[in-house]
Amino acid sequence: MPWKKIAVHAMAAFVAVTVFWPGSTVYAQRTWHVSMSGDDVRGDGSYAKPWRTIQYAIERAGRGDTVVVGNGVYDEQITISKTIILTSSTGDYATSNVVLTGGGSGWALITVESAASGSVIQGFRFDKVVSGDAVIFGSTGAHNVTIRSNSFTDCNGSAVFLYDTGDREGYKGWLIVDNRIDGVLGTGKAGMWLGTLVESKIVGNTIERTNGPAIVLQHAEDVVISNNRLSNFLAAGILIPETASPRWVSKLSIKDNLINGTLAPSRGQIEAPYGIRIASYVTDVQIAGNCLTGNASGLVVSGSEPVALSVEVAFNSIYANVNYGVENLSGGELAAVNNWWGANDGPGGAGKGSGDKVSAGVRYEPWLKLEVAAEPKSVVIGGSATLNVTADLTRNSQGESTVELGHLFDGTEVVFTAERGMFENKDTRLVKTTKGGKVVARLTSGNQAGGVAVCAEAPHHSAVPSEQCRQCIQVNFVTGAAQSVSAASGSGNVVLSSSIGNIVRLVAFSEKEVGCSGKPANVSFLHGLFSFGVVDIAPGSTAIVTIALPMPTPRGTQFWQCNPGSGWQQLPVGSDDGDSVFTITVTDGGVGDSDGAPDGTISVSGGPGVSGGVPVHLGVEGLEVEPKQVYTGQSVNVRVKLVNRGSAPDAYTVVAKIDGQEEHRQVVRVEGKTSLWYEFVIAKAQPGTYTVTVDSKQATFRVMASGERLPEPLSVWAITAICTVVAVLATGAVAWWLIRYRSRKAAKA
Repeated sequence: MPWKKIAVHAMAAFVAVTVFWPGSTVYAQRTWHVSMSGDDVRGDGSYAKPWRTIQYAIERAGRGDTVVVGNGVYDEQITISKTIILTSSTGDYATSNVVLTGGGSGWALITVESAASGSVIQGFRFDKVVSGDAVIFGSTGAHNVTIRSNSFTDCNGSAVFLYDTGDREGYKGWLIVDNRIDGVLGTGKAGMWLGTLVESKIVGNTIERTNGPAIVLQHAEDVVISNNRLSNFLAAGILIPETASPRWVSKLSIKDNLINGTLAPSRGQIEAPYGIRIASYVTDVQIAGNCLTGNASGLVVSGSEPVALSVEVAFNSIYANVNYGVENLSGGELAAVNNWWGANDGPGGAGKGSGDKVSAGVRYEPWLKLEVAAEPKSVVIGGSATLNVTADLTRNSQGESTVELGHLFDGTEVVFTAERGMFENKDTRLVKTTKGGKVVARLTSGNQAGGVAVCAEAPHHSAVPSEQCRQCIQVNFVTGAAQSVSAASGSGNVVLSSSIGNIVRLVAFSEKEVGCSGKPANVSFLHGLFSFGVVDIAPGSTAIVTIALPMPTPRGTQFWQCNPGSGWQQLPVGSDDGDSVFTITVTDGGVGDSDGAPDGTISVSGGPGVSGGVPVHLGVEGLEVEPKQVYTGQSVNVRVKLVNRGSAPDAYTVVAKIDGQEEHRQVVRVEGKTSLWYEFVIAKAQPGTYTVTVDSKQATFRVMASGERLPEPLSVWAITAICTVVAVLATGAVAWWLIRYRSRKAAKA
């Protein structure tokens, strides 16, 4: 019967698809164990009866299985020929006691064959490996391999070596993350020699003491190199050399790396190496947020072809390099804008400043500048009041804010100094590092009143004049006990202090409670009004009253006093610079004293008013968390978008909660009619899913235990296989129904 033949063929097709379709076979994923006390003959690979050698376990593991290696020193060479997870018992070299030495001088200690695509190598200590060219070698066609949290110490060959296949199908989807390479001893050997690499990431690695470049890329596309720490290398930190045809390097992101080529004299290096050296034919390359210091030149572009317009160099901290900060040895113009060159007047060389030099063919304007601010500018003496000193490297030489475009390398050192008082480290000198291009130091007042110079110094070459890398601001330590009150407008706490005497009878009230008529036109009292007295002074004295508001006020803020007998009177205002602190000057029996008598008491009733404009409107409009999946101890970046639709500056207190518990708090200033992204990092030690809440916005991220695999999307093969299986099942069902239908029809006949 033809219908029965159809059914048989349908079932045969189903079996063929499920058994022989590439990548569709379902394997029971298991965990196997290796131990120094194990036995390859009598063991069964269980935790209780482990095997002795790693290679034996790999050969008996199924595709997708995990091989866990226990503590000890293993001297074997390993070939991985199927997809597995090979991990130490802890999954992290920092806590692992699993040491692999290789035990011979072969090509590599571990070879990952193309059939092992998707494998993971994690948590091992590779120590004094003498193999010729590589510790871990990837065969051509090995894709989606993860090398995570391993250490490589005093090895002869490169930690990771991939062939230069010259085509885009050689190696795809590699993830080389959180490894430490300390000592590559072979002559000319790189920390990582990556001949061909596509759609891959090199993130969070530390590489030092190499007898060649730290990282070499010959052919690359869609590769991220970020958050690596490279030092004590020869030739270059990151090298993209000129190669013979075919030549292709594109879509590279080189971001947030610390590249310090300074070498110890014992290395015998006459001249420091290059930080980054790239061939001029590269395209679509972003070099941003790196710290390039202690190199012969921070960045060099070389080659016979003009550098591409799609190469961008921005938000790098480039200072204390020997020859050039950026050197263009090719034709064309290299865009290197919004960088810190170690001086407020910009780069030297072809530039006109005193910072690191630039060569001809480098467009360097505008550049980033250092600014310093204090909030508040006056605090009461006695050793308990504090102010925040902010070093800001987010504005450029054209006066533009760059916070929405990018920021300097997180971890850029800033040195704070103060004539008096004490920073949070109990000293008048404090070193802190930037986050998002800014850093804040807390200064506690001393016991001596008067002006105090507070300075911030950004990293620079020793030859840079101090006034170009160091910015100062004067703050005031004042006498008199400070008093605070909650503003009647509900905007927050207001703090008052006086240069002489003491503040008493501080009361907040609203405009409706004022006993004066004829309020000045277009004046808004955003914080309401106050009445207070200054006492314990000599008759006829003049006092400077410092008023610290809960948020910044625009320049041009006025102080209006209400005298029931004479109406509104404007008082002299000082420190009107757009922050949250300003001063008024009042005299006993004169200006500002409502009773008009020189009797040792100054009585004031009024408040700060903003003329014109409208009250600000500031809020949270966005919340992002990236990455959304990390391992324990790794950090996630949280970005909060703040929008100020008002015409005046305002400050917003960002309060971030994790699962309802406050995790982070920071006051952020936002200029009028602008928006900005405020960023901070969070790390969690325990696995789980966490919810971040800021205002009404929420975002989630997941923390995984060491050794746990990231979920991977279905491949094209898998999706095709699923669709084919569904189609075959549908065909079989239709065939079965037709057979039943024909059989019943024949029976009735």
